[in-house]
Amino acid sequence: MSSSDQALRADRSTRLAKTQAFAFCLIGIVLMFVINGALISGLRRLHNGDFGVWNALVAGDINADVLVIGASRALVDVDCEVVTKRLAQSCFDIGLDGSAYNLQQPLLETYLAHNRPPRIAIVSADIASLSNAREAYHPQQYLPYLDQPQVYERLKSLDPTLWWKQRYLPLYGFAHHGLSLTISAVQGLIKSPDSAAPTRVRGHLAVDLSWDGSFDNFMREVGDRGKIFPVEPAAIAHVAAMIRELRAGGAQVAIFYSPEWREMHRFELNRSEVLSSYRTVATSNGAVFLDYSDSPLSFDRSYFYNSQHMNRRGAILFSQVLSSDLAVLATRGAPTP
Repeated sequence: MSSSDQALRADRSTRLAKTQAFAFCLIGIVLMFVINGALISGLRRLHNGDFGVWNALVAGDINADVLVIGASRALVDVDCEVVTKRLAQSCFDIGLDGSAYNLQQPLLETYLAHNRPPRIAIVSADIASLSNAREAYHPQQYLPYLDQPQVYERLKSLDPTLWWKQRYLPLYGFAHHGLSLTISAVQGLIKSPDSAAPTRVRGHLAVDLSWDGSFDNFMREVGDRGKIFPVEPAAIAHVAAMIRELRAGGAQVAIFYSPEWREMHRFELNRSEVLSSYRTVATSNGAVFLDYSDSPLSFDRSYFYNSQHMNRRGAILFSQVLSSDLAVLATRGAPTP
């Protein structure tokens, strides 16, 4: 065999190897997209926990008459079963644990994009929420919903590179968030209950805990100094925007400050400023402000599992009071808590 034939054969062999390598890589990439899509589909089939609420929301299956919006206090303090029975109107809680108003707003916008507007909307307030989140709490919950423009754009504003990768690079999100997320996705694919997910009934998470001692840790941390909580105009602007969006859909809107353990008040150095900010943003945008922070429930520690959050027993009692005031709001305007 001549040297030219050998060179030609070597060239053909090299090209074949490159073609095979390219085909192998292409098949691998396609498989990654297929597997990623299957896992996302699995998460979107879950019915328990936060994924269950997200999935019902995006599917347009909620359509509540009374909508509860907020962070952890909305999540645990308002029992929508109680509200539904008292008002004879459907209630659902889309509380987003650990999340400030700049993340609650895109959740609400996504809700309104897929569900009819509520008749009554109540937005939870607390001492620590008037500052914008700089990162997403429990970020893995967002992975299946990055196709929702309001959600993706807000997350991208917090960390453009991270959330671009999670949306567009196959399997990156699952690798980033760990094996437990993949296990949940597989459970969704095979329609197996996600036993690790907490049960949210009408979106509400009932917490069966007694006093957990975190307030004692807080007191040791701040001592007699107390604490000043941020009041950021940007956070207030998100609250105002949510009120306007809800009222544009015909909803009556109230901001409510649920009971907190009364001993916490002496450590809240700018408590009056925070309450005044909520009251002002409510009334200036056509909503009402319901302040239950000094209610009789606030004086009984057995209704709380920490200074900011009510346990199941406390949530039931508070939801009865709240429901009565919402009934007045629906018929005559703002009640007096």
